[in-house]
Amino acid sequence: MMAIQKTMLALGVLLLFGSATFAQVKKPVVNVDSVKKQLKNAVKIDSNKIKELAHIDKKVKKTVNDKINQSAFAKILKKDSTAVGKKVQLKNVSIENTVQYGENLGLISGSNYLNRISFDGQLEVYKIPINLALVNNYNPLNQLNFSQQNLFKVDLAKQQLQQLYQVDLQKYKNLKSKKFLSMTAQNYLKKGIREKIQEGLPEQITNNQKVMAYLNNPNSIKELLSMSKEQVEAKLSSVMNELKEEAKNKGEEFYNSKKDSLTQVFNTKVQEVSAYVQSVKQELSDNGLDEEKIELLEKFVNNKISERDLEALFISQLSNQPELQKLQKAYSKIKEFQAGNFANLLPGSFMNRDLFLNGVNLAVRTARGPVTVGIATNKDLGQPKDMEYTRSNFSSPKLYTYLSVPTTNFAFGSGKLSWVGLYDKQYQNTSTLLSTAVPRNNMVFTISQNLNLNDFGKLTVDVSKSAVQYNNLVNGPELVLADQLTKGNYFKDDLFETMSFGLNHGLDSRKMGLKSNVYFSYSGIGFQNPGQQGNTNMNMRFGGNVKKSMFNNRVTFYLRTDMKNTPISASNNSHWRNYNVQLDSRIRLSKSYTLSLKYLENGVNKVGVEQALPVYASKKLQTDFNANYKIFGKSSFSHLSLAKQDMDNQGSATMVATNFIQANYAQTVVFKSFSLNGNVFYNKQLTANPILGDMINSDMACQYTLFKSVFLSSGVTYLNNQRIAEQVGIRQNIQTMVKKHLEVSAYLDVRKNLITPLYPDLFSKARAEFSLKYYLDKQ
Repeated sequence: MMAIQKTMLALGVLLLFGSATFAQVKKPVVNVDSVKKQLKNAVKIDSNKIKELAHIDKKVKKTVNDKINQSAFAKILKKDSTAVGKKVQLKNVSIENTVQYGENLGLISGSNYLNRISFDGQLEVYKIPINLALVNNYNPLNQLNFSQQNLFKVDLAKQQLQQLYQVDLQKYKNLKSKKFLSMTAQNYLKKGIREKIQEGLPEQITNNQKVMAYLNNPNSIKELLSMSKEQVEAKLSSVMNELKEEAKNKGEEFYNSKKDSLTQVFNTKVQEVSAYVQSVKQELSDNGLDEEKIELLEKFVNNKISERDLEALFISQLSNQPELQKLQKAYSKIKEFQAGNFANLLPGSFMNRDLFLNGVNLAVRTARGPVTVGIATNKDLGQPKDMEYTRSNFSSPKLYTYLSVPTTNFAFGSGKLSWVGLYDKQYQNTSTLLSTAVPRNNMVFTISQNLNLNDFGKLTVDVSKSAVQYNNLVNGPELVLADQLTKGNYFKDDLFETMSFGLNHGLDSRKMGLKSNVYFSYSGIGFQNPGQQGNTNMNMRFGGNVKKSMFNNRVTFYLRTDMKNTPISASNNSHWRNYNVQLDSRIRLSKSYTLSLKYLENGVNKVGVEQALPVYASKKLQTDFNANYKIFGKSSFSHLSLAKQDMDNQGSATMVATNFIQANYAQTVVFKSFSLNGNVFYNKQLTANPILGDMINSDMACQYTLFKSVFLSSGVTYLNNQRIAEQVGIRQNIQTMVKKHLEVSAYLDVRKNLITPLYPDLFSKARAEFSLKYYLDKQ
């Protein structure tokens, strides 16, 4: 009761000061006695509030400095993280050594063992992440030689940086909608502070001009979010002290008589508002956010900055050291960087495909678009299984160089000019099996233009020109004459025969539930594009894929087609005609059951001057059923597939036509401490010309855990391929983690032949693997 009386007296002084200030603005006449009477009826401060504030203060004080240590993303962008730790360090480093045993591995290498050493990690240079990876395979054929059979890759983790701000953006949106009542963090904080001040006080005090001016100043609220708990209390105390000084000037006698009570009220109000500010900061901290990030994210949400600006600003937060500004600026301009072994789509035509390269690839952002440059080699055909194939038109290894620069960048579309060069090399290995084709130099220029058609999708137009020169070309009289006529300019020789024209249209309409990508390409017989698979010319090629969703995605149709003609004669229109058609449908019967139907047809015809001869054809009809349900309260998953396939191989002298049916059933049941799964595959040959023959292949396994950290899988297998092979065996997997740093895993598959296999190299009796993986900095 005594505390309430003191509080009322202190509030009286505040009211006196508020009335005086209010009078300076609008000059009203305020009756002090009526205000005191109003104070008696004001809302009383709860005696438990001080205990509640103390509890909140203790909780906030314990956790306010723990800035998102759980999230790897937040660790990278933690505001003060650059001030602590090393400038250059390795993170997430793991080293793995795997030994594999296979009964048939030694057919070429002479040994049944294969040893693989791998290294994975991330190099941080002033908090800029760079991914590192190295894999080396050792066997007696190539021995431990890092110039052969190894993979090494370095790339900037640009996608990880994109995930950083995308994750933070989603967190901020969720926090804004669920916690901040769709208000910004600053407005939510201002609203809460005003409510805390108004609680228990009459309007004449809470509408004090200086208090309202402070709360309405965005910089003041931003300062509160950036201050520590002590700084917040000091700032609020200074505001209250100003009120006390003015109250003293307006009513010194009353102020002196109630000085102690007034000080206690002010201190309580400061603690209450400070605890509220800390609670809002804690909400932001728990989501990996601070005042600078939410200001950037709010600008992005309101379309005041672009995604590129947002990424650049996030990168600038990685370090606040002045000497790194140039490094950050350069890093923000890099769109893509890869070195070592990587798969990449060469610039140029939309018909280009990914190639596995060994070299350097760099893409730099400019105002018009990215500039891409690279140099790399390719030895995809260097494996022993391809030794005979290297005698054909494909020479190995190859040296690629490429460059792509933007030409236009308008609202209706963008364009680029690309160049790709290919230089063959003579293989230096003395092995007679590695005799290669004639080396050549090949280059192609491509002009591309994208056109945005708004609701009608996006159209891409490509025009390409190629030139080829063989290294062993003997310049006869006719070639010398041609060279004189063209002045050595190969781009004038057979202009249209070495050109290509392509159209590509893409559409993604959620309103219509339609997504499609269709293409058409036509090229002359002499056109060679090193960016396409095989480097060979497809005289005409068209196709695409279409996806249509209906009835709220309960029914989905897919259509994929690819038709292409490959010339085989320079004197007439003879060519290979390849076709591939696939039609899929998926019907979602319920949340637990789906049904799929699939039809596939592909083949090759040899088209001559007078007739077309079928060489190969295949048709397949397949249905799949998936179910997710309960068996005696246990989660179960089932998959059933039925298919019929017809094949006609008229180009083979031993097999003309064959057809067969297939069935596959898989079942999984999950129990509390273990799970069971089984799989059965059955093939029935319907004709006398077998491919697989009558075959049944089945396995059953149980997954379980021992000692809470050892994960095991034990199973049995059975294979019966009519008169070809019959085997029964056991299979065992084990995996465990030793003291959080060492991961140990092993695999064993042992089988017994019930009959002598017709092809022993295809039906191994033993396969095994043992792996050790050490995590250097795993927490």
